Amino acid sequence: MDNAQWVPPGVFRPNAEGQGIEEQMDRVILLKSCSAIKQLEAAGIQVPISFNVSCHELLLSDFSSSILEVLAAENVARQQVDMEITETLAMINYEEVSATLRKLIQLGMDVSIDDFGTGFSSLSHVTELAATTLKIDKSFVQYLGEKSSSEHIVDMIIRVATRFGMKVIAEGVETALQRDKLIELGCTIGQGYFYARPMPIDEAVQWAMANS
Repeated sequence: MDNAQWVPPGVFRPNAEGQGIEEQMDRVILLKSCSAIKQLEAAGIQVPISFNVSCHELLLSDFSSSILEVLAAENVARQQVDMEITETLAMINYEEVSATLRKLIQLGMDVSIDDFGTGFSSLSHVTELAATTLKIDKSFVQYLGEKSSSEHIVDMIIRVATRFGMKVIAEGVETALQRDKLIELGCTIGQGYFYARPMPIDEAVQWAMANS
């Protein structure tokens, strides 16, 4: 194991999908997410946990049933999980994907469109997007305070989300300037190294309790 090294998600995920193991992998991730939710709840921390799924899975006829079965078996409320799908994937087989996402939303689950602003969705699709949350891609957040074009795009995404009753989350927040600009534009939820780096669940619980 001396030669073991970390593989970034952007590299690992495509390789896993290429090997045809995304279904098994995502089930393990969902189970880990349920475990994290219960550990956080035991510490008195009520926050949802997000997990990513592939477009291939969304098109499976039993996808929503399998998700709900896992949550029921783990005794985790649907409102405690947030399913993420990238904007590009959400637009592939749009009608079929939206039907599945809409069903999960109606059952109480949150659905986030990840990396929003980098895909190829048209405004006509955005207006009917089956989602509860838009996540602003970090490529726009990183230049807030430096490029007016980034500020205009972020402002537009926030306005679209607000207009259609969606929450909005900024990804990749790394500086106080970016945070302040986001708050100024109306986005009050963010994630990124400015707040904390990725950490094991035990450390995350300690961090949350210390910063609550």
